[in-house]
Amino acid sequence: MIDVGLSRFRAVHHLRQALLLGLVPFVSLAAQQLTTDTRDPNQKQDPTFAQSYQEWLANPKHGSPLVDHLPLVAGIPTPRDVLGYHIGAPRKLTYYADQLKYYRALAAASPRVKIETIGRSDEGRELVVVWIASEANMQRLAQNRANLAKIADPRGMTEAQVKAVLADTKPHYHFMGGLHSGETGPSEMLMELAYRLVTETSPLISQIREQLYVSITPAADADGRDRNVDWFFRGLDMAAAIPAPAITPVVTPAPAMPVAGDTARRAPAGAPTAAPAGGGGFGGGAGVPYWGKYVYHDNNRDINIKLVQMRAIIDWYFTAYPPIMHDLHEAQPLLYTYTGGPPQNPNLDPILFAELPWFGNWEMAQMTKWGMPGVYTHAFMDGWSPGYLGSVAYNHNGLMKMYETQSGRDLDSTAMANARRGVTAATPAPGGGLGGGRGGGVPTGRGGAQDREWYRRRRSSARPPASAPYAADSAA
Repeated sequence: MIDVGLSRFRAVHHLRQALLLGLVPFVSLAAQQLTTDTRDPNQKQDPTFAQSYQEWLANPKHGSPLVDHLPLVAGIPTPRDVLGYHIGAPRKLTYYADQLKYYRALAAASPRVKIETIGRSDEGRELVVVWIASEANMQRLAQNRANLAKIADPRGMTEAQVKAVLADTKPHYHFMGGLHSGETGPSEMLMELAYRLVTETSPLISQIREQLYVSITPAADADGRDRNVDWFFRGLDMAAAIPAPAITPVVTPAPAMPVAGDTARRAPAGAPTAAPAGGGGFGGGAGVPYWGKYVYHDNNRDINIKLVQMRAIIDWYFTAYPPIMHDLHEAQPLLYTYTGGPPQNPNLDPILFAELPWFGNWEMAQMTKWGMPGVYTHAFMDGWSPGYLGSVAYNHNGLMKMYETQSGRDLDSTAMANARRGVTAATPAPGGGLGGGRGGGVPTGRGGAQDREWYRRRRSSARPPASAPYAADSAA
């Protein structure tokens, strides 16, 4: 049974562990060996993350040993050190300027991180790619990029020359978050993924760092990202302005006997449930009226590359030639990993339609191994259209991968706790705004400071505690 009341933490959580799995097969191809050991027992872990993980992940079946811990390394900031909260925290989304603030703090603290500016958005926001690899690999980044350019177009090379270049080249895996800026989870989760790739010493992460170059587009539609975050906080402010309903003690009825085979997660008796998308309560209300300056959701259909943000990413592609362009979305239940199903474009190399199912089935098998429900490989997207942004890889000896996860809504953690103590509240007041993704909208703010925007959040959404390092606020 699919649990449609997915919390934001769980939605982000599904994505973070899927991405780690997505990287592993490419490590195996590079190193001709594979380990899936997920933790270094000698590495210090963050106890506050472990506590939040337990509190925010209502059903352990949706977790895994990939991400049930977060390492601590002296001198390298976690997202919480800079932002003031763990990724996936209820009622939190991160403005684009604060995302860049975190990536720059990470780059300042570690030689394993490099930030490359690739252009400006329609509204003037800086567009970047974040590179992550081992120190030794970072020293060879320029040479590896040159080698990948030769592999992308090997015309004029002999077979021996191609093999020599391949032997001297490591794979490059690129993640794109926030292409559809109303799908808010990927841009959040990528900050934590970057931190893990930089700091974790588990065999799994260490081999990724040593054998791959990983790069990240934090928010492909940076303008829409801020507009959606604005709309999200607008919803919170509107909900906060409505008087809270009275809380009265109740006698919690005995739970019903479970039905054999029924694995659905259920909130404690008396806890409020999420309203349908587009309604009030914790569903988020109506979505943001628009997010891109010129194009709404169809920026991922810009086959003529007319949009400034899309052109910047395509132009960057032709300087780096990542063999894997992995696009991250939120629109399907739990986790859908794209496998290039039919109809399939006969103008593309048929090997793509063998590779994509292989990787997708491997990811599904690994997550099934950990008992995670709802991972699947067949849904709406086919292997025909060349119009997606990531399709550029198809024509240059690479492949496009894609995940769809379910958009998350925040659990009302206070009401959940009250329910466990035997008290409850009336039906949540309308006004909504606690949900992310398509149901709740989200939008522009401190990162852009555009005069024409209809809503301005006046207080910081990302200010860390006064005692935290890296507490300087980001520029407007």
